[in-house]
Amino acid sequence: MSNRPAVVLRTRLTKYFTTPRDLELDKRLQALVDDTTAALQDRHPEGRIFGLYGQPGAGKTAAVDRAIARNPDLDTDPQHGNIVVLDAPFPSTLKQLGRAILRALDYPIERELPDHIIWEKVRFQVRAREKRYLVIDEMQNAMGASTDHDLMRLCNAVKSLVQARDWPVSLILIGLPEVAEFIAYDEQIRRRSQTLQFHGLTTRHAAQVRQTIDTLVVQHAAMGMAGEIKAEDFPERLSHAAGGAYGIMIDLTREAIIGAFDRAGPEGVVGLDDYAHAYARKRGCTREENVFLVDAWWEVERRVARMQELGPAGAAKRKGRGTR
Repeated sequence: MSNRPAVVLRTRLTKYFTTPRDLELDKRLQALVDDTTAALQDRHPEGRIFGLYGQPGAGKTAAVDRAIARNPDLDTDPQHGNIVVLDAPFPSTLKQLGRAILRALDYPIERELPDHIIWEKVRFQVRAREKRYLVIDEMQNAMGASTDHDLMRLCNAVKSLVQARDWPVSLILIGLPEVAEFIAYDEQIRRRSQTLQFHGLTTRHAAQVRQTIDTLVVQHAAMGMAGEIKAEDFPERLSHAAGGAYGIMIDLTREAIIGAFDRAGPEGVVGLDDYAHAYARKRGCTREENVFLVDAWWEVERRVARMQELGPAGAAKRKGRGTR
C-alpha cells in the first residue's frame, strides 16, 4: 500500500459512514434470515423477499454490502457461501435477467435458449450451489417498460424461486421506487415481502448532515473548515445540491476534501470553493447553476441541482461498487 499522503487521505475517506438507517437495515436483514430459517423447517418451505428502495444516490448498494458483510449468517464466498449478488442488466428482459443470475452463479451460457429453459437452469443451479439468498440490485432494470404481461411473467419467475419446494430461495431486491411497485403488483409476492425505503434528506435532517460533514472533514481527513462551511444554512445548501441523496452528499464532501488537500496539502482548509469545484466537475453546470456559487442557492431548481447517475441506472455498477 502506498504511503503517499494523498493516497492515505483518499483511503481514509473510503471508510463507510454509518447512520441510524444502517441499524434499521441490519435489523431487517436479520429478520429476513430468521424468517427464512424458520420457514425452511415448515412442511411446505418457502423463501422470503426483502425490498430496499430509494432515489439514485441514496446509498442503497453500499449499505446492503455492509449489512451483508456484517451478518454472520450470510457468506458471499463464490464456492461455499449461501448468498449470490448481482446487478440486473440494462436493458433486461426475463431471459437476460436469468442469464445474469447464471453468470453470477458461475454458470454462463453462450447459446440461445428459451426463457423457460434458462429459468429451469437458474432453479437447478441455485440448488446445486446451495445458495439460499439471491440479491438483485438495480431491480427496476428488470421491469423496464414492461407490459402487464411482462410483469406477470417476471412475478412468476420470482415466485418460482421463492416457492420451489425442493430448494426455496429468499430474495433481496434493491433499486428505485419501482421496486416497491413491483412487490405490490402481485398479492403472493406482497404476502411474502417486507420493504424499507431510504428517504431523501430534508431540512429535518440538518443536524445529521452537519454531523456527517464534521466527521468527514475533521475526524477522517483531519483538516479544517472555512467559516462558510460552518454556516447554519450550509447543511441545507449541501442537501439541496445533492437532491436530498445522502450518498451524493457524502461524495461531494469527499471530493471537496480531496480538492482542498490537492490545493493546499494537509494544512488546507475545506471551503465553499472546494464544494463548488466538486459540484461543477460532477454536474458540468454553469456558474449560475452552481448551488455553491449563488447567493440564493435555494432558487436553483432541484431538477438542475440534482446530479443523477450518468446513463441507464446501474450500468456497470457491480463492477465498481460505490462507497456511499
